[in-house]
Amino acid sequence: MTLADLLTTYADKESEKSKAPLLRLLLSERNDLAPDMVSTLYNHKSPEVPLDVVILAGPEGGFTDSEQELIAEHHFLKVSLGDSILRSETACIAAAALVSALNVSKH
Repeated sequence: MTLADLLTTYADKESEKSKAPLLRLLLSERNDLAPDMVSTLYNHKSPEVPLDVVILAGPEGGFTDSEQELIAEHHFLKVSLGDSILRSETACIAAAALVSALNVSKH
């Protein structure tokens, strides 16, 4: 599947579970160019409905400038996991754990 096909899959789509808009996040390796993921999740969280999130992590070396423009056109928000640059595989697991923890939190 190409990146364009993947992005089109999530374009203007609502969550099938809750009928809420999907929160689309692009993991950025540059924390000076993106807000932290935890704050972004809290800012979009509703007390009534768990978040439905699509997480996009780039390949080793990151996305090209044209790929990043295409991703932005599909309403993905850049977020950071902090100062450390994680491998793609590890970043996805860490991001999914944050979403899961937030969705079960009562606070």
